[in-house]
Amino acid sequence: MKKHLLLLIVSLLAVTGHAQTFNLTVNNGYGSGNYAAGDTVHVWCEAIPEDAVFARWSGDIATMADVGEWHTTLIMPGRNVALTANFRTIAPFTIQYETIKAVNNLKNVFYYFPPKPKGVIFLAHGTNSKAEHWINLY
Repeated sequence: MKKHLLLLIVSLLAVTGHAQTFNLTVNNGYGSGNYAAGDTVHVWCEAIPEDAVFARWSGDIATMADVGEWHTTLIMPGRNVALTANFRTIAPFTIQYETIKAVNNLKNVFYYFPPKPKGVIFLAHGTNSKAEHWINLY
């Protein structure tokens, strides 16, 4: 009888699949928890301060999809993992405003060019809208 009971307990443990889990700690972000090895886990940084930009993830980053993205994934390894979202402070800046003559009327133009630009982003459309929802100069 004892032999059958032991066999039943071992069989039940195998069926329930008690997979070992490992702890993921996300500092300055979200996604902390316990996960099985091989799980795909989404991680996000916390809200980025107004005077900063997301810099990169640091810590146990070997299985991360992209250490330079504020939201990314990682494949949980078979060990505990700690990650930290890092931010880089930016210098204060002032958005410039002027109007430029278009075909039929003046167009509001808002811009900022840093001392050493890496590129230019144009946000433009022809629906007579304003940038008031993303820049407050009025």
